Amino acid sequence: MNGGLIQQVGLREAKVMVGGLSILTGILLLVGQIIHQLWIVFLAIILVGMITLLWSWKRKREIFITVGCLIIGVGAGLFPGFGLNIVGEGVARSGVLLLGAGCGFLLVTVIRLARVRAFCWWPTLPASILVSTGLCMLFSRVRLLDFVLYLSVGIGTILLGIGVIKRWLGFVIPGSIVLGSGLGVYLAWGTRLAPNALAQTGLMLVCFAFGWIAISMFSRKMTDQFVWWPLIPGGILAMVGWGLYIGGNPGEAASFIGNTGSVGLIVLGMYLLLLRRGIKK
Repeated sequence: MNGGLIQQVGLREAKVMVGGLSILTGILLLVGQIIHQLWIVFLAIILVGMITLLWSWKRKREIFITVGCLIIGVGAGLFPGFGLNIVGEGVARSGVLLLGAGCGFLLVTVIRLARVRAFCWWPTLPASILVSTGLCMLFSRVRLLDFVLYLSVGIGTILLGIGVIKRWLGFVIPGSIVLGSGLGVYLAWGTRLAPNALAQTGLMLVCFAFGWIAISMFSRKMTDQFVWWPLIPGGILAMVGWGLYIGGNPGEAASFIGNTGSVGLIVLGMYLLLLRRGIKK
């Protein structure tokens, strides 16, 4: 009986909040239309989100906290481009909107961390997609390969970050593979580092190999034992990639091997630092 009473009280409070916000939103929208100032409309969206967030924080309503953060993010994305017109037309405005929406998801994680000192990881996944897409629309030529680069870096980094923080190898594996494969596809076909299809395929496979090798490196954060199995596909991909690149571009073979060797030394050094930290613990 007490549970039903609490649920009824919570539902009544939610109705009051939604009703009050609807009235406030309607008034602000009406004012914006009368004076022909669109920025007031989008400012109203941000204000509604902030009121929702503050009310939810006080009442400890987790669902409405998420809703408030997302409303703030969408309003913040609309305000500079569609309200103040300080962002370029078309693609740039859409990029700012996606960037704002992604920051709204990140705000959910920040609020959760501030309230209960717990890392809420799920909002970071849609945030990585939205923020990466928005940044691509703002700072690239908006080619398909540009989206591949930004999305692979964004999603792969978030997956790696979640895996390291939560000590979940199941997130480290796809994060490393997404990073390696995405960078490989972009460097091979989105740049002029490889002059022909054979060399491009080799370059992509070598980058993909480093993604597998990174699994062994980041696994030091999860276990004291050396995780060796990713080195098998990584080593095979690296050897095949080197062979294809050298066959397609023999004049740059020495430079390519030297550059990839330097990256390998950096990965080895990072692993040794993580190993030393594990020994101290």
